[in-house]
Amino acid sequence: MNLAKEDLQWLLLGGLFSVLLLLGSATFGAYPLSAADLWALLSGQTQAGASYFLFWQIRLPRLLMAYAVGAALGLSGAGVQGLFQNPLAEPSLIGVQGGSMLAAAIYLVLIGPLLGSYSLWGLPLFAFLGAILACLGVYRMSTLNGRTYTASMLLAGVAITALCGAFTGLLTYFSDEAQLRDFTFWSLGSLAGSSWSNLLILLICLLPALFILLPMGPALNALLLGETEAQYMGWSSQKIKWKVLFAASLAVGASVALSGSIGFIGLLAPHLIRLWRGSNQRFLLPASAMLGGCLLLLADTFARCLLAPQELPLGVLTTLLGAPLFFYLVLQARGRHQLV
Repeated sequence: MNLAKEDLQWLLLGGLFSVLLLLGSATFGAYPLSAADLWALLSGQTQAGASYFLFWQIRLPRLLMAYAVGAALGLSGAGVQGLFQNPLAEPSLIGVQGGSMLAAAIYLVLIGPLLGSYSLWGLPLFAFLGAILACLGVYRMSTLNGRTYTASMLLAGVAITALCGAFTGLLTYFSDEAQLRDFTFWSLGSLAGSSWSNLLILLICLLPALFILLPMGPALNALLLGETEAQYMGWSSQKIKWKVLFAASLAVGASVALSGSIGFIGLLAPHLIRLWRGSNQRFLLPASAMLGGCLLLLADTFARCLLAPQELPLGVLTTLLGAPLFFYLVLQARGRHQLV
């Protein structure tokens, strides 16, 4: 990525902090683990018992899942903001979350009763397909004569999100009490169902998105100068838009499907990095992924611990914590006459 030495040092420190935060989060929960317990588990000294099962089968996959989902949202948020050239854009603008919510409602209210049973993978599969179809709809609606228009993409995303929201509301209106409870629980966001198999599925979808988005820093930097200037510099604006849209929908679609709707991470993480280090996409993309992972890891730890053994809805908690912080950042920027 041809990063500056200082930027590379910050990324290395961010990776080290991520590992330490993950290990520290593993000690918290309804069943706390001491530092000595954690060392015994990691070094293989403890190979049986309740703490062994808790750490390796429940807590560690959940922590890794939280970091992976947060990284997916943070990276996708940075990519979408670079694509729209707007620091207040987020992945929901391209219809991903709206499509996921509608497909989940269709599965719970229509498909499940029609089949007579619900599959463990049915809900996440439908939610993922809904996200991809919504994103394809946005792309088709905003493309004319082989060229995709960013402004049309934004309007199409808003329209599809609103339409999906309307049909989702209609389906929930006709749902019974059990279906409404299942949909509401999923839509509020949770990582309680995390497992090694879920994490593997998420990584299968996330790794291609990482390989597509992370090297696109120079292209998005060129796009900030305008599509014509980017074209003169040898970048195809059409390919940039398609790659960002595909990678963001893949990462966010898989995240929403497996964890429900989690807000503000994709908006807040890139914004904080931009305020700290500027808009260089070479650094902004990987740093937003790391910060997004850390933010969701912290939020999930609070969700597990604040009312233990009960859990707070993760999506609600990220919004409650993220909205006031974002308000503060906006007021600070306005005070410095730098409102974006």
